[in-house]
Amino acid sequence: MKNSLGTVLILIGSFVLINYYSGSYATSANAATGNAASEFETAEIIVYPDPQEAPDSTAGPGMLAEPGAPPGAGLELRSGIVFLNEADLNPTTAAINVKAREQEKRLGFTRIKDDGHVSELDMARDDHDDPVSPLRERRLKDMNNVAAALEFSPARIDGTLLARAKLVGGTPNGSNNGAGWNTLDRIFDTPEFGLVRLIEDDYIDGGGTVLFVREDINRDINGTPAQFKVRCKTTARCESELRWATSKMSYTLTSNRALTVTKLIESFINIARGLR
Repeated sequence: MKNSLGTVLILIGSFVLINYYSGSYATSANAATGNAASEFETAEIIVYPDPQEAPDSTAGPGMLAEPGAPPGAGLELRSGIVFLNEADLNPTTAAINVKAREQEKRLGFTRIKDDGHVSELDMARDDHDDPVSPLRERRLKDMNNVAAALEFSPARIDGTLLARAKLVGGTPNGSNNGAGWNTLDRIFDTPEFGLVRLIEDDYIDGGGTVLFVREDINRDINGTPAQFKVRCKTTARCESELRWATSKMSYTLTSNRALTVTKLIESFINIARGLR
């Protein structure tokens, strides 16, 4: 979940160059709610650049990566939050970003290529419930054991809808400088949003950078800029994601359902606003 550059790089926009989810999306019986199947079928499939295959797809503040440069060469790697303008991106990536944003505004979601993968939320839950899983060391754990392994105190969910949800489990990960792990991954099973994943990352401790594209900021979490997006591979396999960051922590809240109804979206975002 950390990239080869030795820092946490999270690009919060309609496209993701370095991503926690590897482009996999979840199954949802309620996906693409409010949008006819015919709209989905006729929607253009948005293809995102792969930083490993398209080295010139990376960009940094006020600069473009030179053609043929290694992945990440165009990034100004400094710890903290960095806001990019869409004009800072190379033309191909910027055009894809605009197209994805316009499609989501029109349909309520962005259609992406179906690679047949289920989401990591589903895989983590299935692994946790499988008594003979070969991935025992990666299995979600009881939160009492997880909290003690962290270098920070997990966000409190009291007063949010997650407080009454079933906690499937948590996993400490990221980097560990001896004081504990700097990332916490928790998965909940909720009646409103299906599986919900909350990732908290002390990116400052990890020497990382959080990148935002200004044009993609469309939400506010207690005064902090955030971005909400919905992506669908099929009408039944979607994922909704909210990302935001403070001067020390970055957060990602994900549902394995397409949240396209205003009331549901606001309820989902209110989880983030209620974290303490």
